[in-house]
Amino acid sequence: ACNNVTFTRNVAWSGSSVAGWARGLILACASNSLVAFNTLDGFDISDVSIVYNAGYKYQGSLSGLKVVDNVLISSGDPVYHLETPPSGVTVDRNVVWNRAGGSLVWDKTHNGTTSWATFRSWYGYEAHGLNTDPMIVSLSARDYHLQTASPAINAGSVISGVSSSYLGSAPDIGRFENR
Repeated sequence: ACNNVTFTRNVAWSGSSVAGWARGLILACASNSLVAFNTLDGFDISDVSIVYNAGYKYQGSLSGLKVVDNVLISSGDPVYHLETPPSGVTVDRNVVWNRAGGSLVWDKTHNGTTSWATFRSWYGYEAHGLNTDPMIVSLSARDYHLQTASPAINAGSVISGVSSSYLGSAPDIGRFENR
């Protein structure tokens, strides 16, 4: 079983030179795990896949999984890929942006949607999340710091040992604490 995995404070992106499909995080076995304060940009299929499929070779429990306080950017493909997401998973407080205006999510039941309200209604995910441009300093230069007017600044949650030290009124969402 994959338990108590912590994936925090990372930057990852897919470049145009990648042959085939570049995938972001595929979470199929991650009970009581935390994915927080990361910045993910431009993966094919999705930045974050939450997959629960009893026939999947590497499937394990996802109960207690938390995907929070991340900046997730897509260049056209869905930001989230959900395949029968189980209960007990928290996806919230992320700044999500499909810069090409494409689908925010693809899932096995509903297919996809570009509507933030529709996506939120399906599973109760992103009750406090934002669907907006995170205002990165420079996507082309891969400078993922936040601009001073970013909606991600001071919008994160305090997670002991991960974001308990911050500069403003609250932690900044994404990899970098700017102010």
